[in-house]
Amino acid sequence: MGTQFTRHAEKRLKERVIGKDEVESVLSSPEIVYFDVLTEYFVSVGSRTSVSGHWLIVVYDVVDGQKMVISVLDTSSVDKITRNKEAGGRWIKAR
Repeated sequence: MGTQFTRHAEKRLKERVIGKDEVESVLSSPEIVYFDVLTEYFVSVGSRTSVSGHWLIVVYDVVDGQKMVISVLDTSSVDKITRNKEAGGRWIKAR
C-alpha cells in the first residue's frame, strides 16, 4: 500500500521538520490507531525516531488502497491529547 501526502500535510512536515520516513514508520508500526468519528479519518500514533520523548499523530484516509496523509502533529503531550479525544468521544480505538 503506497502513501500519498496532501499539500497541507507536506506544508506541516516542512514547518515541523518531520521527515516522511518518520511518518511512514508510524503508519507501518503505530502504537495505537484511532478512528475520528467527526472527520471519518484514521489517526495513527507513534513515537518519533529523531526526537526523544516526542510522538507523531498522523491523520490519514485510505483512498483506492493508498494511505493519504492529511496532517501530522509532533507532540510531547500525547497522553493528554489522546485521553481528551477519547473522553470526548471524538476518537475511538480502531486497533
